[in-house]
Amino acid sequence: MSPGVSKAVIYTLAVHVVALFIVTQVTVSDTTSPSEQFTSIEFFDPSELPELDKSPEELFQEKLNERISNLRADASAETSEESRSTGLSAAELAALEAEVASDLSDLESSEFERLSSEEIEFETVGVPESGEDSQRDIDTMDDWDKQYEGRVTVRFDLDARSPRHLDVPGYKCQGRADIVVKISVSASGEVLSAELVSGAADGSCFAVAALRSALASEFLPLSSAPRRQEGTLSYAFVAQ
Repeated sequence: MSPGVSKAVIYTLAVHVVALFIVTQVTVSDTTSPSEQFTSIEFFDPSELPELDKSPEELFQEKLNERISNLRADASAETSEESRSTGLSAAELAALEAEVASDLSDLESSEFERLSSEEIEFETVGVPESGEDSQRDIDTMDDWDKQYEGRVTVRFDLDARSPRHLDVPGYKCQGRADIVVKISVSASGEVLSAELVSGAADGSCFAVAALRSALASEFLPLSSAPRRQEGTLSYAFVAQ
């Protein structure tokens, strides 16, 4: 190879090396560099803005009122829809409810009248009929102590003594009677014995009731009283 051709080849290789170096160092981009990007800004004069007729508070109140009106309209529409679904207006529904309440009240009243007019029979097993057997004690229907209506009063005659408890018999006997019972009382006030004096026959209803109440009575203690102090208890059975 001649010296001239060798130089030409060397120059050509040098040019290619330089071109290749430049290509590897330069980045190709289609976008504009940040220094060349910009945004347009428009300025305005505040004096050129239109003047508002209402304050922000007034505008807010108007919006609120509008919202409330819309809610009321929706509620009214819903009520109307319910009325249409039943086929009755609000006034008709109220009248119907009043009529039903009145019918129920009348029915309740009539039922009470029917029940009160019915004669209710109670079991009175063991309750004696009027007559000699009525002298027996009654022990039915919660100790029913008023086979016959009346009241009983009691008084005592015992020197210098005061009663702690004077038992009053229930009115169980037919008719009326004034019963006198002789009693013996201890110094502590306990009735030790009771004996029928007058007013009814021995073993009669009045006599049994009076003697039972006499023995259940009690007087206040008295240290100066004798060991057995005698006195009387009088029972008045008053019929009604």
